[in-house]
Amino acid sequence: MTAFQLLVVFSVVSISLMAFLLHRLGQSTNHAFTDGAAAGSVFLEEFPDSRVDKVALSGDGRAAMLTLANEPYIGLVRAMGKFSLARKVGPQSVRSVEVHETTVKLKLRDFADPDFSITFSETKEAERWAGYFGPLEEQETHA
Repeated sequence: MTAFQLLVVFSVVSISLMAFLLHRLGQSTNHAFTDGAAAGSVFLEEFPDSRVDKVALSGDGRAAMLTLANEPYIGLVRAMGKFSLARKVGPQSVRSVEVHETTVKLKLRDFADPDFSITFSETKEAERWAGYFGPLEEQETHA
């Protein structure tokens, strides 16, 4: 075997072993938020100066949208494997909002995490949350 072939074999075996160990140690488990308070506390860990007003949890508990007191932003929280991602978004950071029955799909201007999707239990709730972002077309023409 050449040195290159040995390097490839060693790399494949090493990566496979790491993936197996991470899985066996429980690092690949998926979690869900048990209630709105759990999603709110995850958000406050990332943004301790914010005050959460209302929380809407997705049907599967893997995402939440939050209104923030005295801030022109909406909080987004998403379960990603064993961990969570929390962020603030406002109308200026959203390219488009789509509502498909009970699902709100946000296309964000952030290239690192450009999509956020959350499915609610009712269509009215999805439309209400989508309404927080207002008429995006008007804002883009004035920006």
